[in-house]
Amino acid sequence: MNDFSIFKKFTTTDNSIYIEFSKKLNKKERDFFNIVDLKLPKLITTKDFLCKIFDLKKESSSEELQNALTRLSHKEIIITSKSLNFYYKLKPISSFFMFNETISINFSPEIYCSFHTKNDLEILNLNKILKFKEKYSYRLFQHLKTIKNESLYIEIETLRSIFEIENSYDRFFDIEKNLLKPILKDLETIANLNLTYDKVKNGVNKNSKILGLTFKKINLKISSPKESEPVYRSTKLFKNLFELHTEILNIFKKFKDEESYNYGYYFNSKLLIKIYNLKNNDTFLYEEKNMTIRIHYQKDDLSTLEIFLKK
Repeated sequence: MNDFSIFKKFTTTDNSIYIEFSKKLNKKERDFFNIVDLKLPKLITTKDFLCKIFDLKKESSSEELQNALTRLSHKEIIITSKSLNFYYKLKPISSFFMFNETISINFSPEIYCSFHTKNDLEILNLNKILKFKEKYSYRLFQHLKTIKNESLYIEIETLRSIFEIENSYDRFFDIEKNLLKPILKDLETIANLNLTYDKVKNGVNKNSKILGLTFKKINLKISSPKESEPVYRSTKLFKNLFELHTEILNIFKKFKDEESYNYGYYFNSKLLIKIYNLKNNDTFLYEEKNMTIRIHYQKDDLSTLEIFLKK
């Protein structure tokens, strides 16, 4: 019987816990953890199956796959807390063996137990950290996971440190496109953490320097008896972003009581910036005081538009 009671020391709002990898997982290793069932203590599979995951040719030697598994088995998860003087190290893969075409991989108890509810390991969120697809999702997640109704400001220098891009990505546009947006999508899909953010600049001009980002958690409180159901839902093909923008404005007028010119102008101005930055397969959430609009945009396919009314 595994005793993980040591983790009772921590609380869900404890920001002192920090989880890092001894060496970061590469894309194929992240794919491996994302595909396999980590609720089980052991994976018994075939050489062909793993060769596909690790992008090895079918005729690859067993030695190549052995090397890939060995590299992965040497990587460690390190859990620390300076305030509690705490240090804990574990290997996700405890052992593996290969026999002809059959391969057996044993996961450490901390890993497979973390994927079961009602145990002391839940606080670590290993069940999310090992399922993220993006390289730095687990890092940003640790900064943002404790957001409730309040916001969290992160300086641009801190964000660069989280993503390890201190000396690259001169333009924020590139950070946003290649790192931030895919990671926030990852947090939404894997960790059920829906976030929006505002850019904090040192001026009001479009090209003013970005000092940091203010992140906010989006809490959808649906007026429908079934919380998962929107009060309005539409699925259609939009020829362009202008069509989508027009559709949202028309729907907004139906659901919003405020008819003043100033308020309509304010809403439209905020929406314009968001809508015309949408890229294919983006999910966008726009939050008003009593309403949340959610859009899943697909450039050459059906897009989904949903309205949620808050209590």
